[in-house]
Amino acid sequence: MSERSEQLKNVDLFAELPDDRRAWVADRCNWRTYEPDSMIFSQGDGPGDVYFLTQGTVRASIYSASGKNVIFQDMQAGCVFGEISALDDGPRSASIESRTQCLVASLPAGAFADVLRQEPDLALQLLRKFSGEMRRLSERVVEFSTLSVRHRVHAELYRLAAGNGDGEADGRIKPTPSLSDIADRISTHREAVSRELSRLTKNGLVIRKRDSLHITDMGRLEELIREASPD
Repeated sequence: MSERSEQLKNVDLFAELPDDRRAWVADRCNWRTYEPDSMIFSQGDGPGDVYFLTQGTVRASIYSASGKNVIFQDMQAGCVFGEISALDDGPRSASIESRTQCLVASLPAGAFADVLRQEPDLALQLLRKFSGEMRRLSERVVEFSTLSVRHRVHAELYRLAAGNGDGEADGRIKPTPSLSDIADRISTHREAVSRELSRLTKNGLVIRKRDSLHITDMGRLEELIREASPD
């Protein structure tokens, strides 16, 4: 099996594809390495390729009309991005920037559509991905509409730490996000985030380490969010 095909196996969409079919896709991809803080494409750009992240981390951001940056999400190796614009032939809905050095494969929109026609299981996986995104975005809309800034901080910390602790009760966020990063994720300012993190640290729910934030009791953090949420 070729090295490129092995790398494409790291992408969730292609992980279960038979080796010969995955090699066929890999041979049709363009491959490029991006250094940290490189713009892969910008919000509003015309439609183009679909991208498959095989190594590294990228960030999706949306800019308001006034220029305010809202962090949409960070995506790890294994993800697909750029598919919405490729499928509906509309402009890019977000900017994608590398956070670390990244190895990215890309397919032109037409070639991606051909792959989906030939591999119905991939089309079904993509629909499931869209369904998950819709659920996640619905949750975020409810948070912005119903939670105070303080509790939006709680919700974002919980989301970032879930599944990354040393046991069932705790969670870990690594590397430590900056105050501005958290603020941009929940549409507030860094001072509000700093105040709430200081309060959580004083109460022992958060331990700040050099390279990570440690949530000592995920159950308690979830309870705080639940208590603030509407019935």
